[in-house]
Amino acid sequence: MKLKPFYLPLLIILAGIVFSIYLQWQVPDGVYFSGDAGLKALLARQLSDGILHFDLVPPAQGWVRDLWAQGLYPYDKPYVYNVADKYYITFPFTFPLVTAPFEALFGYRGLYLIPLISTWAIWFIFYWVCQQLKLNNLDTSLALISLIFASPITIYSAMYWEHTLALVLAFAGTAILFVSKELSGLSIKNAVISGSLIGLSVWFRPEFLCWVITLAVLVYFAALTQTSLLASLRKKINLDSLAFLSKNKNIFVASTLVTIGLFFLCNKLIYNHPLGIHAIQVVEESSLAQKLKDSWKSFRQLGFAFFQYFPVALFLLILPLLSLFKTTKSKFNLKLFLTYLICIFFIIGVSLIVPPGKQGLIAGGKQWGARFLFILIPMVSVVTFQELTRLRETGRSILGYTALFIISLLLIWGIHKNTYEATGFLQKNYQGVLPAIEFLQKSPNNVIAISHQYVAQAIEASLRRDKLLFWVENQKDLEKLSLALLAQKQQRFIYICYPHRPCELPKQTSENLKIYQKNRDLKIKFLNLGKFGKYPIYEGTIIERSRL
Repeated sequence: MKLKPFYLPLLIILAGIVFSIYLQWQVPDGVYFSGDAGLKALLARQLSDGILHFDLVPPAQGWVRDLWAQGLYPYDKPYVYNVADKYYITFPFTFPLVTAPFEALFGYRGLYLIPLISTWAIWFIFYWVCQQLKLNNLDTSLALISLIFASPITIYSAMYWEHTLALVLAFAGTAILFVSKELSGLSIKNAVISGSLIGLSVWFRPEFLCWVITLAVLVYFAALTQTSLLASLRKKINLDSLAFLSKNKNIFVASTLVTIGLFFLCNKLIYNHPLGIHAIQVVEESSLAQKLKDSWKSFRQLGFAFFQYFPVALFLLILPLLSLFKTTKSKFNLKLFLTYLICIFFIIGVSLIVPPGKQGLIAGGKQWGARFLFILIPMVSVVTFQELTRLRETGRSILGYTALFIISLLLIWGIHKNTYEATGFLQKNYQGVLPAIEFLQKSPNNVIAISHQYVAQAIEASLRRDKLLFWVENQKDLEKLSLALLAQKQQRFIYICYPHRPCELPKQTSENLKIYQKNRDLKIKFLNLGKFGKYPIYEGTIIERSRL
């Protein structure tokens, strides 16, 4: 039976679904890709338990609350903020809120339903866009391969992270805006839907504010092209091709702003700040000069990472060179020029609002690819294969084959990076945490001291509710914990070191860890239990000797 070309794009999507399900199998129960995900999961677990608070509610035990108030709380800025004696994670409340019902229904695996289904939805919307733009089946198939297997988006279907959900909302709204050309622009209904979807993406990811601004500038520029101010350029560079973007522009922008405004209102009610906790961190905690310096660094890092993890985008940089070899004179390519401008403008905006990278990482910290720039990937992919089609139709045959050869090499590079390497990266990441969680779940000790908050972010959401975590960095902290445990008639606790920071406390001898209090001599002895995954774990014992 001969396979019809029409089915090829759908088979590629099916292969992507199979691959994404395979990635789900690589995620062991209770392990999260990053500490950010662990904190969001902690809030989602609280909400799924019916505790409808957007702050992390402390346990009922007074002695635990007292120790936390004395500086032993397991989290600190910039990940958790204490506002009016309430502990708020720095991330928006929205993603834990929408995933909490699925955790209540399906447990840990329920947390991954929205990232997974959102990823699939992105692919089908992308396929619909290709159909609307009348790409042939070959170019549609290649474009789908670039999106599913040669970009970093798919790997995020196996992470508890809101990027795919925010992306599908923004991409759906953007697709409605751009493919409305066949209908001579947005109808009022589609303008409301498009603007609302794009606005909803801001509820989950703050960098989409930059996308909102980018599109608002674009639609008003499109309106400006129809005025006498740009009459001389209109025919020279085909500005009339943008006219469709200006229809019902005010309704589109208003729908976007109203949706975002509702989010700001929710933030004001919850955090007493319209921008939320995360925005306080970004906007208020650095000087303007430092922010501009960090932004320039972030711009360079994000731009490099975008091409490194999505090499197909390099084709748009190579394309002007290929056009020099065309037999006919090339006209000004307005679509390509606007693509360049949109990408640069968006990356500049993102660089200005996201926290800078630390410890040698790019902005956004631990991640796969430039996650803040994901909205550019489907857009660049569509434009790339539109230009490939145009080049084959208007250029010499050798030029078309050369372009196809270059695209093939870039696809192979991208597939190796985002399918083979990404899968290994995901597996290695989860294997470093799972043994520690399994040990702690079986351990009878409910008190867990940690050397750094990164440990708590990785493990707490996966532990039973009766496990109590304390951040113990130095001997003074250890003394506070020990005296509190003795008051509770407990003498043992677990101590976990974060492997990428100094952790000298458990390596000291018991003679150096003495505590003198009234008529008692105390000392703490640590027993090395071994390394579980990447975490060295010790058992601490409080030894009490009465004075004669």
